Amino acid sequence: MSNIREDVPLEVSFGGPKHSADAEVLSDEDTVIRLSEAIARHNKQWAKFNGIGFDADGTPNRADAYQRWQQGCVIIRLRVR
Repeated sequence: MSNIREDVPLEVSFGGPKHSADAEVLSDEDTVIRLSEAIARHNKQWAKFNGIGFDADGTPNRADAYQRWQQGCVIIRLRVR
């Protein structure tokens, strides 16, 4: 499980100044698989790092995304203040 907690604000930087942010840890099966596929589709490096391959038509492999969820993958949504 992630060491980021929803009730603890954090600071993030996207190459510039730091900003306060709230984190939402998404861990349910449907959400993690759906968002993993979406992220992988637009970020091939993230997909490779997370072991998500691509089908012949170029779509992220759903079985790989499911396996990552089974292994404890979560998605962290940040809301910058």
